[in-house]
Amino acid sequence: MPAHRRETSGAEEVSTVSHHVTVLRQCGIVSTRIDGTARPSRLRRDDLERRFPGLLASVLPAGPRVRSC
Repeated sequence: MPAHRRETSGAEEVSTVSHHVTVLRQCGIVSTRIDGTARPSRLRRDDLERRFPGLLASVLPAGPRVRSC
């Protein structure tokens, strides 16, 4: 294994994801709603388009395809 990589526990991964989602929410990039014990997040496309016209149109096609729920 490369020196810069290390094994992580599932708890560390969840904690890291939670942290990143919190930062994205605080920055206004995503919104989160409470659905029982789940906290699904959604990209705030309209707000991002108003603040940064054309950004999503140029970035999203280059990323991996993600299935919508």
